[in-house]
Amino acid sequence: MKAQKAADTEGETMVNLLVACLEILNDGTSEDSMKECAVGILSNLTCNNSTNKEAVIGNDGVAILINTILAASSNLSIKEPAVCALRHLTSRNVYATRARDEVGGSAIIPMVKEALWMPEQMSHTHMGYIRAITSLLRNIAHSQSAQKLIAKEGIVRQICILLQDVDRHNDPANHTVKEYDLDGVIEGCIGALHACSIYDELRKILSAQTTQEGNPMVLYLAKFMTSTSIVVQRESVGCLAELAQDSENKRLLVENKVGGHTIIQWLGNLLHSPTEQIATYAAVTLYAIDDQTKENNKQTIEKGMFENELDTIHEYDDEQSALISTNHPENGIQQNQYGDSDL
Repeated sequence: MKAQKAADTEGETMVNLLVACLEILNDGTSEDSMKECAVGILSNLTCNNSTNKEAVIGNDGVAILINTILAASSNLSIKEPAVCALRHLTSRNVYATRARDEVGGSAIIPMVKEALWMPEQMSHTHMGYIRAITSLLRNIAHSQSAQKLIAKEGIVRQICILLQDVDRHNDPANHTVKEYDLDGVIEGCIGALHACSIYDELRKILSAQTTQEGNPMVLYLAKFMTSTSIVVQRESVGCLAELAQDSENKRLLVENKVGGHTIIQWLGNLLHSPTEQIATYAAVTLYAIDDQTKENNKQTIEKGMFENELDTIHEYDDEQSALISTNHPENGIQQNQYGDSDL
């Protein structure tokens, strides 16, 4: 049953299965092996299936999954798929806002903080768990209740530290490390920071962060513009677009370089990205820092972009961006919704 695909999961029978899985998790007498199967089914069947997501949420699934995670102690075979299921429920369905608020106001955020560390010994399950947590944080950062706890618990700082540690270990030549998909963890970290940077209090906290070497975090995030990953590029430039609202960040973006080229040149290069969101974020960032360049009177945006044009243009995989703009706003505002499986 765990191997069932979302395409084969229509109808009342599937809803009954989902409810049965929730009942197993909610039964204090269920053995861990049963819970592992039940939570695995819920995780698989809520991936990219809005009908199943809504059925789980409508049957108190969010609270049951939260309690399952809190009660699972160190059993990652239960916690990892449970966090993945919550990640699915908090995105791309009509009850997503309700699910985000429920998770955001729970004890999940203080608990997951303890997992936002690079482990001494990596395992597929542990790294998958960390990636699932960062992706869940990305989704629930849109909830006001979650934003308060994220600020209180120092989650932004912890994600920044985790990102640097994972990036340091992410050596493409090391085949042992490569199998743990550290790129996916990096995507999750930057995606979570991007979501946090949308909101004033969390953006101020992120702007105040420095790297372990003492450099401004905004410049560290800017280096990921050079990534060959569409998702990493998108989230990095999206984060810069938000951080560029701060005057000090504007100055740093104007005056510094990445990989031998000015950040303005990189942003100008990304205007040509075939991925619409990347090109849009780059344009927004350039527009935001334009005043800073005029104040300095050292260069204009046009001069910075074209005076010493980059020798090569990035090549992009011909893939569809997973950042989807909804046409049915929640709470009266239009929001970008993230997919289930892109991060």
